[in-house]
Formats: sequence, C-alpha cells, structure tokens
Amino acid sequence: AALRGALQETRDAEVAREAAAVQERSRWAVERRELRDAEARAARVVADVERQRDEAVEEAERLSVRLGRLQVAWSEERRGIVAEKSQLERDLKALSKEDEAFRRMRLDEKDMQLKLQLVQEEKCRLEDECRRLRAVAGSRSPVAEA
Repeated sequence: AALRGALQETRDAEVAREAAAVQERSRWAVERRELRDAEARAARVVADVERQRDEAVEEAERLSVRLGRLQVAWSEERRGIVAEKSQLERDLKALSKEDEAFRRMRLDEKDMQLKLQLVQEEKCRLEDECRRLRAVAGSRSPVAEA
C-alpha cells in the first residue's frame, strides 16, 4: 500500500508537472499569438505611417509647384501693376500740362476780354467825342451861321 501511495504520488506529481508544462506551453502559445498580433498591428501602423508620409510628401510637392506658379503669376501681375502705374503717372503728368495750358488759355482769354472791353470803351468814348466835335463844328459852319 505504501508503494502504491508512493507510486500514486509520483504519478500525481508527474501529472501535475505535465499539466504545468501543458499550461506553460499554452501560456507561451498565447504569448506568441499576442506577440504575432502586436507585430501585425505594428506593421499595419508602420505601413499606415509610411503611406501618410508618402501622401504628405506628394502634397508638399503639389503645393510647391502651386506656390511656384503663384509666384510667377504674382510677378507678372506686379509687373503689370508697375507698368500701369507708370502709364497713369505719365497720363497724369500730361493732363497736368494740359490743365496748365488750359488755365493759361483761360487767363489769356480773360485778358483779351478785358482788353476788348477797354478798346470798346475807348471806341465809345472816341465816337462820343467825334459826335460832340461834329456838333460843335456843325454849329460854327457858315451854313449854320446864315
């Protein structure tokens, strides 16, 4: 009976060791599976990050090209604005000269009107003087005395 007890204990210990080994292998299998899942997730994350990086690089290249086009367009627009400004300044200068000439012409016209008025006044004065002199001469004529 003692031998059977010892044998049973040995079997029980061996079964327990075997159960522990199975449990350990099962735990390792779970850990390996979790590790594989984690590696797969990490690979997906890395692939996603690389894809996002590639998209960002492509977007940066598109934006760089667009920026270059905008810079060229702005440069052309600026040249056009500068040319238009220069033309407007020339036009303004020409208009200023025309305005000055027109003002001088108006002043000359006013001056001429004043001179004309003075000449007309002088003409009227001389005509009045002539009429007076004729009247005086007519009253002294021999026909008028007879």
